[in-house]
Amino acid sequence: MAIHHPRRNRATLGPSLFCMALLISGCGTQGFAPDALVENPGAEAFLTQVGKACGDINLGAATIAYRLQSQDDVYFVDETTKLWYGDISRAQYRDDISAFYPAGDSPRAVDCVLRQLPAQPPQR
Repeated sequence: MAIHHPRRNRATLGPSLFCMALLISGCGTQGFAPDALVENPGAEAFLTQVGKACGDINLGAATIAYRLQSQDDVYFVDETTKLWYGDISRAQYRDDISAFYPAGDSPRAVDCVLRQLPAQPPQR
């Protein structure tokens, strides 16, 4: 016969509800680009265009093509996606990327990316 321990059940209920609330809320993704890279063909097309036009240019110690494919460095893709959506300005993008990748041909790389932007950010 099993013995019911109400205190033990209540002790695990609070943390369980907290974890469930985090899962439901998505843990707050503010500050990161939306998961549009998988769900938005426009963002994918923009990143592909950047890769074709600018892929051979060094940004820091690696090329843009490498940065677009790297699983270890998602900052470039995140910032470039924010730029495409209009979440950050061209000036903010230049400042952010130049500060994060200070070596290499960063100004030329940023200029190339900016030339790929459409005149108006896409509608969400």
